[in-house]
Amino acid sequence: MRQTGIYFLITMLVVALAGCSKTTTVPYQRTGEVSAVSHERSIIKVQSSSKAANDDAAVNFAERQAFENILYKGIPNSNQEVALIGSETKAWADNKLVMKSLITDRGYLQYIISSKTVDLVRENGVSFVKQNVEIDLAALRKYLERESVIKKFGL
Repeated sequence: MRQTGIYFLITMLVVALAGCSKTTTVPYQRTGEVSAVSHERSIIKVQSSSKAANDDAAVNFAERQAFENILYKGIPNSNQEVALIGSETKAWADNKLVMKSLITDRGYLQYIISSKTVDLVRENGVSFVKQNVEIDLAALRKYLERESVIKKFGL
């Protein structure tokens, strides 16, 4: 009888520990889930979707994804249909410190005019976000020109 009670307690402990939440790790991954919302002159507003282990990281990933799509792919049906940077590989090879500062170290934040979460869902320890991000393309372009990542328009 006593052994049955001990086995019962051990089983309950194992079940309780298995039910404890684990920290979920969701690394950044560019998915291309970025679409134009609106644009005027040198400003573009895009909606970017991303996921991460928490709400703040998901927002950061969505903002980064918006910038990377503008830089390396372009945004269809917008004023930035063509990528700002022709070759991501070449840009990183020729301008590693500038690109690291802009992308990895989140220097792109200074070109965000506004960023608003329009949808947030939490499921199984993962946050899924849709973020509207408004970006100053003129200032971003000037920065890339000044740092010799791209050539001046028309040259």
